[in-house]
Amino acid sequence: MKISLWKRIVCTSLLAAVVLTGIPACASPQTQEKAGTEAAAPAAEKKIRTGFYVEDGSRSCGVLFWARLLAYSPQLEVTLIDAADVRAGKLKGLDLLVVPGGSSHQQCVSLNPDGMEIVRQFVADGGAFVGACAGFHCTLNRPERLRLLPFEYMKGAGGNFAPLAVDISEKGAKLMGIKAGRYMARYSHGPIARPGKQPGEGWGEVLGVYKSTVSPVGKPGGNFFNAPAVIHGQFGKGKVIATSFHPESYESTHCIALGEIYAVTGVRPKPVYPEKKRGRIRVGYYAPAIVGKYPVEAMLALDRCPDIDVQFVDGQALNEGILPHLDVFVLPHGRESAYKSHFTGKLRTRQLREFVERGGVILASGNAGKGLFKHENIKRLPADACFVKSVREVR
Repeated sequence: MKISLWKRIVCTSLLAAVVLTGIPACASPQTQEKAGTEAAAPAAEKKIRTGFYVEDGSRSCGVLFWARLLAYSPQLEVTLIDAADVRAGKLKGLDLLVVPGGSSHQQCVSLNPDGMEIVRQFVADGGAFVGACAGFHCTLNRPERLRLLPFEYMKGAGGNFAPLAVDISEKGAKLMGIKAGRYMARYSHGPIARPGKQPGEGWGEVLGVYKSTVSPVGKPGGNFFNAPAVIHGQFGKGKVIATSFHPESYESTHCIALGEIYAVTGVRPKPVYPEKKRGRIRVGYYAPAIVGKYPVEAMLALDRCPDIDVQFVDGQALNEGILPHLDVFVLPHGRESAYKSHFTGKLRTRQLREFVERGGVILASGNAGKGLFKHENIKRLPADACFVKSVREVR
């Protein structure tokens, strides 16, 4: 692939049909693209003021899939929230807090005990809470978690990645406004729970159970057949719902993710995605090292462009050979230790070298480029870079 510069291109087409309220197109004012108009929500429908928790521990593709669902739903008014925001009182005025997957331990450590108590008080005062995978773990009745629902963590019961069967009960279907029955859902090391023996942490019920299981690689365990996959309940005045799988990851289970929001707010999000042109640039966006607001903002800036097709990439996607199908591979500034461990080995280095030697381009912002070898098709950008112009320069 040849490289040419489109110096006259501006990003006035950056924002398509929907804009994520309160989130700039790019992280830095110096690189921010001009915004389009925001799609108006239906006049008769309430906008749910939604905080999306993107602190350390909220990582990998699930965060980006959730960002898409939330950002393109005109029924939601979304703000990215980190631990400092929580402690600064920015949950006040919100209706809903969404906590995605990653590491619940790191999510809660970042909050610290003061921040966790603020989240508990937010829910107790009537705020709604939606969690997935790590967000599910955050709800459990453990001293180092949020203790919103009376469910206990089952140590060693989880497993590796696999699509698993989940049965949604009639009551769960009614609450979420979806069809009852079986769904194949993306499970990835999710926490497994059981009804707790310790009373006093809200009340809870099971809305869906696992009907297949998977063990960790090379280890026993994984026997969580009939274990809770979807839990729901109330803490104080607030409603809570969570899945230990990733409903945001498959289009076939988006109804569950959106149904969770409906179950705790009474408003059903209806995403409207940007239209895409034919012949668009194929961009892979690396997710495992993301941390904080910047990589989410930068992804959405790319995703809103009609001439750019964004695919989320993790280790599994690399193992399955996604790089030959991409034009550009974006590595956003994030967790430096993750990049060091992910891209310094022989296998990944060979994959990246073959990609750029075929004409592919790697765009690495900030610390993402520190461990990479030198090549004319590897572009190192500032830590707050907006990738849109750099991607469009690739032809």
